[in-house]
Amino acid sequence: MLSKKYRLSYLPLFYEDLDEKVTYITGKLKNPKAANDLLDKKGNFNIENNTAGFGGARL
Repeated sequence: MLSKKYRLSYLPLFYEDLDEKVTYITGKLKNPKAANDLLDKKGNFNIENNTAGFGGARL
């Protein structure tokens, strides 16, 4: 049986929304661990170093 491979890509709006959520969680709620947990669920992101796996965009 052949297995199909898929490539997942996100729209720029996804990253804008994600950045907005992370900024709110870290700034307003003062909970960088929760923001990092959210990012861990979405991909290879690292809030501690202020970088994200999507092209190294600053958070």
